[in-house]
Amino acid sequence: MDCSGPVVDDTIIEDTADVAGGGIFCALGSSTPIELNAVAGNTAGENGGGVYCLRSSPATEANTITGNTAGECAGGIFCEDESSPTVINLVLWGDSGDSGPEIYLAASCSLTVSYSDVEGGSAAVYVGPGGMLQWDEGNIDADPRFVKSEWRDYRLLWGSPCIDSGHPDSLDPGGTRSDMGAFFFDQSKSLVTYVTPETLSLLLGDSLHVLYTLVNCNDEPQPCRGIVKLTLPDGEPWPGNPLEGPGYGIIHRHYSWQYVREYQVRDMCPLGTWELAWKVGMPGNVFDQDGFKFTVVEP
Repeated sequence: MDCSGPVVDDTIIEDTADVAGGGIFCALGSSTPIELNAVAGNTAGENGGGVYCLRSSPATEANTITGNTAGECAGGIFCEDESSPTVINLVLWGDSGDSGPEIYLAASCSLTVSYSDVEGGSAAVYVGPGGMLQWDEGNIDADPRFVKSEWRDYRLLWGSPCIDSGHPDSLDPGGTRSDMGAFFFDQSKSLVTYVTPETLSLLLGDSLHVLYTLVNCNDEPQPCRGIVKLTLPDGEPWPGNPLEGPGYGIIHRHYSWQYVREYQVRDMCPLGTWELAWKVGMPGNVFDQDGFKFTVVEP
């Protein structure tokens, strides 16, 4: 993606560049903001699997940059030709390159990093001749505890060291201190639900694997009921609803529950885009809900 304009609230996954900037390419004087993005699983043949900065100074804030690969330098962020970006409230984790796996500063480049989770810490940053790394306060080097990175879910589990560890002067939408990364954990909810599919495209006869995550981040146990329903490609409810539930349970204080379910996509399933929705709460009060759309196609 070319960052000639603001890059905000986007998901940039599995893009490829022959040379540089597999995920985001910032060039020639760009100072555009890069905020609230998941930049994951991208590849560059040479440098900057996640983000490549050429004579540019973007302000990068609240992004998750993970699982990107470069054939030579910086799976995460690569800077050259007097680039001077700033990094704040970022997660840089699991990126790979022969040199500077997370960050590479070529000659005469500078970078300021604060309140970010960088795998390997400052030791994972290569600084070339005449370059300058300003490693400010608030940085950590700790597993961010994604919900399921193997299935491209980079939201945070309760107990993640990135929660409430962002810049103290900025707040998340839920009113707590900002988190590191693109996805904040909403502590204002009685319970938090995540539903994560292994894939979003299925053939007739395939199996759909779904991870259900239910989190109580509060100080008291929380009773709840849950139900999962499907919507057909024509917008009508699936006749077999509910897919799960209604069930009842008590989620212990400060507890995260995760469970994987497998569903068979039968040969007679209608083709097209389906929707799965999971709601959790008590009668008259929905605590949280999550869902996704998936497509069923012919073999």
